[in-house]
Amino acid sequence: MICRDSAFAHPKTRRIPADDGSGRTVEARSYKMLNQLDFAPQGKAGSITYLDDVIVRWRPTIPYDKPGKNVLFAEDFERFGAGEQVTQKKPPVGERWSLVAGDPKEAVIENATSYGEGVHSLRLQGHAQLECVPVKPAKTATKVVLDVDVFVRSDDYYVTIMPNSGTKTRQVITLGLADDRGADLVAMKNEKGEWSYLADGQYKNSSIPVALDCWNHVQISLDPASRSYKIVIQPVGEMPAILATGSMPAGQGSECPRCVIKTDAPDDALQSRRGSDVSIVNCACVDNVQLAAD
Repeated sequence: MICRDSAFAHPKTRRIPADDGSGRTVEARSYKMLNQLDFAPQGKAGSITYLDDVIVRWRPTIPYDKPGKNVLFAEDFERFGAGEQVTQKKPPVGERWSLVAGDPKEAVIENATSYGEGVHSLRLQGHAQLECVPVKPAKTATKVVLDVDVFVRSDDYYVTIMPNSGTKTRQVITLGLADDRGADLVAMKNEKGEWSYLADGQYKNSSIPVALDCWNHVQISLDPASRSYKIVIQPVGEMPAILATGSMPAGQGSECPRCVIKTDAPDDALQSRRGSDVSIVNCACVDNVQLAAD
C-alpha cells in the first residue's frame, strides 16, 4: 500500500439562481464526486511506466441505522379522512395516540401533502403535544430506532424549496423520544432557521439549516446499553447528515421509549391571504412514523 486516509479538498461553494425573478443567486450545498483518476509518472524523459489492475474502492459512510425487526409503533395516516383527528383511531401498530397537551383540532389529517405512498399526513399547528404510545417489547431492547418524515411549512404564501431563499417560519416542531414518565431522552427542534438538539437539559445549535417547505427524513436511534443516541436528518434531494450524537440523561429508563411530537406556533399565523385566496402557512406535517427495536 502506497498511501491511505489521504485528505482531500472540500467542495467549492455552489450558487444557483433564485426562483423569485429577482436575478439574485443563493448558496446551495455542494458535494464531491469521484469521476476520474490522474496518474503522473515520474522519472527521466523517455522512461516507461506500466500500469495494471487498477481498482478503486469507495466505501461511503452511511449514517442511518437499520430499523429493528420488532415494530413497536407504525402510522401512515392513510386510513383517516381529511380533517379527522388522529386520536380518534388506534394506530395500525402500537397502543394509541395520546394528546398530552393542547386542542385535538390542532392535530388533524391533511390530504394536500404526503411523502411516499399515499396522500395523507398529520398536520400540526398551534400549541399541542402528541405521544405515540408503543406496544411493549417482549424483551429488553438492544437498539431502538425512530423513523419519521417531517415537513415544516414556511410563512411564505407560496411553497418554495429553494435553499437559503430567505423564507422563515413561526412554527416550531419538536421531535424526540421520552421514557414512560414523559421525561425526554433525546429531542430536536427547529430554532431561528437551524436545527437544535437536547444536550444536558438544554438545546444546543447544530448549525444545520432547516429545509423549509420540503420533506425531511429524520432518524433517531438509541442504544440502551451504552445510553447513547444519534440523530440523522435528510432533506429530499440531499445527502443525509448526522445532526447530533451524545449520551442520554442519567437515571432515565430507555427500554420502551415513546415518540413525542410537540408543536408551537401563534394561533393567528396559520393563514396567509391574497384577496380571496388562502394559503396554509406556519404549520408542520409528519408522515410515516415508525418506532422499531431489536
